[in-house]
Amino acid sequence: MKSVFLTILLLVFVCFAQEFNDTMFVVDNFDTISQNQNIVTEVSGEKANSRGILNAIAFESGIQKDRSGTVGNFENFSIRGLASSRLGIFVDGNSVANAGGGAVDLSRFDGLNISKIKIYKGFVPAELGGNVLGGAVNIITQNPENAEFSPSVFLLYGSFNEFRANTNLNNIPLGNKIKLSLSGNWHSAENNYKYMDYNGTFYGKNATADDTIRRMDNNEFRSAAATASVKTFQKNFDLDGNFSFLYSKYEIPSPAGVRYEFRNQTAYDESKDYILMLNQKIHNRFESKINLSAIFSQDAFHWTYKDNFRFPYSLLKDETGEISSKNTAFDGGYFHKFEMGNYFALSLYNLARFERINYMNDVTGYDLSDREVQRLSGSLSADFSLFTDFTEVILGGTIRAYADRINDWDEGFVYKKIPDDTIFDVDKSVRLSINNYLLTKPMQVFADAVFAERIPSLRQRYGYYGIIPNTNLLPEKVFSSQIGIIADFDKFKTNSAVFCNYSQDLIRVVYRNNVGQAVNIAKSVNFGFENYIFWKVFEKIELRNNFTFQEPRNLSEKSNKKLYLPNESRLKNNTEIKIGDFEGVSFLPSLSFQSAYFHDLYNSHRVPYDENKAGLAFFNFVLQYEIKTLLFQAGVYDISSAGNSPERLTAIENPYFVLRYPGMSFKGSVKWEL
Repeated sequence: MKSVFLTILLLVFVCFAQEFNDTMFVVDNFDTISQNQNIVTEVSGEKANSRGILNAIAFESGIQKDRSGTVGNFENFSIRGLASSRLGIFVDGNSVANAGGGAVDLSRFDGLNISKIKIYKGFVPAELGGNVLGGAVNIITQNPENAEFSPSVFLLYGSFNEFRANTNLNNIPLGNKIKLSLSGNWHSAENNYKYMDYNGTFYGKNATADDTIRRMDNNEFRSAAATASVKTFQKNFDLDGNFSFLYSKYEIPSPAGVRYEFRNQTAYDESKDYILMLNQKIHNRFESKINLSAIFSQDAFHWTYKDNFRFPYSLLKDETGEISSKNTAFDGGYFHKFEMGNYFALSLYNLARFERINYMNDVTGYDLSDREVQRLSGSLSADFSLFTDFTEVILGGTIRAYADRINDWDEGFVYKKIPDDTIFDVDKSVRLSINNYLLTKPMQVFADAVFAERIPSLRQRYGYYGIIPNTNLLPEKVFSSQIGIIADFDKFKTNSAVFCNYSQDLIRVVYRNNVGQAVNIAKSVNFGFENYIFWKVFEKIELRNNFTFQEPRNLSEKSNKKLYLPNESRLKNNTEIKIGDFEGVSFLPSLSFQSAYFHDLYNSHRVPYDENKAGLAFFNFVLQYEIKTLLFQAGVYDISSAGNSPERLTAIENPYFVLRYPGMSFKGSVKWEL
């Protein structure tokens, strides 16, 4: 223990001792394959700002999102079979994972003024900390260096009273070397689509006699975001300060089994985030960077159901209740890069992080406050690079040491008593990337491999929202690898890769009798193939296609059935075509196909695959008109063309709330830029 604690202090000292739902989309130019695309894939900020972050990145191969739900639902996604709770989520290189370490809702950041998004599959460079399981997403905000003042306004209105207004004032000059950027975003939706009310009677001889089609009236979503960024460009350094406030409130309908007379007594989830970041780039031969950030967030789940018969609503005091958590996180990191001649380079990133989470619960008759967990960590990440005329090789590694402190963990309704204690642990990763240029100029062969081991997050280890703590969890382990080829011709570009992710001791929350606990589950493996294609067919026709085939298998020894990972399709294909423009008019059809999968309704970690369900295809069509500084769009989305996946069941057809989605929708938008 003592040696681990000294390791934490040493890493912290090293860090500081050195120099300090589908919305309208804009189709940008397709004809770009980013540098080192075997490591990173880039998505344009234009698409993310208008379409939403999740919808923008979900088009890419290897990334899947859960289609169920409506505007404002928690946006879940995965990269090559690994859920977002295991991925790194960053804004301008700063981790924005909440202090609890749970999955990050990407919709929280839709209101940011985004320049581009970088997606890492497997190999994550030292500059982002290195030790994440399966990949990372880095959201890059607008950089006003050498840019002019550029205001813009974006307005959208769509089905089910969806409304979005976004305003950006980029690069306001405050002097020769100082620029200010401001942005604001409002997003709301009534989500008042029709659904079939089964009145709690799903089975029996007369089960359908009391079925009634109703319109959802307790599913509203509201969110607001405001950001301010000040950047100064000096002779010896650049300094970027950014403050963001994010707010959202989502009304949550009662579950499918609750009787209709109680459905308008809903629950709601309310979250607030304050994010402060300070990034300094030093103009020296080491390309030094200093990153400081602070995150303050609060998430409160309010129960207001009136149902005296169903657990846990029957336990509510005064017919209301609240479960909440307050998260605090502070980061400090220092990056530098050493060039050693023409062939070698060494990148180092030191990071210190302090996290704290407080739980409060007044739902189940127990008033709990100040149940606190703290974590102090220090890490060192390094990438050693070798460059030749034919090959580029990167060998990297990360070591991170933790100390977790538990306070005031008394016995409660579903909690067991945990004495005040301090727990020490270490995680690590090793990564390798190879680019080979032995082929002719447009061709490039690449391969990479990563092994990462990560200890449980605070939420996994100590529970949240009624989850029983489990301090005996084993570290999660992932080995990922890929090999592929890139071809970059004048009018045709492609990137293909074969990948494999092998996981051991992944952590899931498994519910028993309405009470959950985080446990280590069986081994899993995901073997697959990805392909990206851009083809300029004619002068006014461009095609872009992303294809993924995978076998996301659970290697449980308890069953001889075909077992697949929850919410993972075997086959996914996304196609976009841009036809135009003709005097400013363009046609933008797109088709998405996703093979069937089983939704994990009851958090069972072994999910059988139904071979009889072939999948589901959705068609979108957008008409675009652009004139000078104005861009108009009108579109129809989620036109169900074929398939028999469970996802095809709309709210009218499906009795289970967690599977509902509204169905086809219409949206129109306008963007004005100066």
